[in-house]
Amino acid sequence: MIHDEIGGFFEMPELIDIKEENSCYNYLIQKIDKNYPNFEFIRDGRQALKWILIQNEVEARKNQILIPKYLCESIIQPFSELDLDYAHYEQSDDLSPKINFNIKNSIVLIIDYFGIEQISQDEIQQLLNNGCIVIIDISHSILNTTRFNLVHENIYLFASLRKIFPIPDGGVVYSFQENPKKKKLRNPTNYETMLEAMFLKKYYFQSNSEKERVNLKKHFLKLYNEYEEEKEKKKEKYNLEKIPEISLDILKKISYKITKNRREANAQFFLKKTKKEYTFFKKPLTLPSFFLLKFPSNTIREKYKKEFIKLKIFTPIHWILPFSIQDVCKEETKLSERVLTIPIDHRYIPKDYIEKLSKLDEIFKNI
Repeated sequence: MIHDEIGGFFEMPELIDIKEENSCYNYLIQKIDKNYPNFEFIRDGRQALKWILIQNEVEARKNQILIPKYLCESIIQPFSELDLDYAHYEQSDDLSPKINFNIKNSIVLIIDYFGIEQISQDEIQQLLNNGCIVIIDISHSILNTTRFNLVHENIYLFASLRKIFPIPDGGVVYSFQENPKKKKLRNPTNYETMLEAMFLKKYYFQSNSEKERVNLKKHFLKLYNEYEEEKEKKKEKYNLEKIPEISLDILKKISYKITKNRREANAQFFLKKTKKEYTFFKKPLTLPSFFLLKFPSNTIREKYKKEFIKLKIFTPIHWILPFSIQDVCKEETKLSERVLTIPIDHRYIPKDYIEKLSKLDEIFKNI
């Protein structure tokens, strides 16, 4: 499949007959070992977080809950649906947390932004030793096995799988202890809308008719936006759904090695092409989920965004902070206004970028 555009949600992938041990599905379930013997595939990332909060609801209602300021609306949604109070902890400009690691008996949410671990294993262990429950969002770092080396009954890992893998929806939770409040998961609903959008986007790339491509794009974007709007609606308090079966089937037919290696290659490609002062990553790159650029101002960011669009590289913003917290998260909002995300996922190989980015040096020079 030839991609003349880069970015946007995943189209339906080419499914291949591969050995089960080489699949992304096998990679995910391999994490069920002595460190994390309990896991659950769930409808999506926000329901995965909600599942964890339900398991610890007694503690969540009597102890403080700390979450980062830099986040998207989907992280807040589970707390809202369960009527749980929380407070934000401060963050530096590189998103490293400003947490008092001596706090006790708290619930602390940590996000591995863009695949970079801003909080060390030792710092997490300190929180655990102080009686805290630690929840780590590994949506962006799930291809990196480091977090699975942490072993403790009060640590939970969760991920939104559709952010990394080409599935209509899906989430996963890993935990050490048994789940006493395990609730029966309902059958998923409405995911067919996203599945149809993925198929239409696949046909869009395969079509040679400009008229057909225009119609297909209009249709799949409409379906995608409808699906996102539906996910944002507040759900019933204890509503939890299964992962769609089609998502598991796709995960069994896509290669973990290809997924991992292409992201690594694309990240290194952009690291070499980008002016250092615009590179967000200051720590060594391992397996970032996206390549993040950070600009001196919103004005410069917007100029770059327009240039990338001309090259048909569609750069999302991770994230536009929820309106409800922008007033109390002013520094984080300023950061949100200066960043751009370059898609580097497995759909592409470096040569897909080369022609498009032949003008990149000139762009960097002139802006």
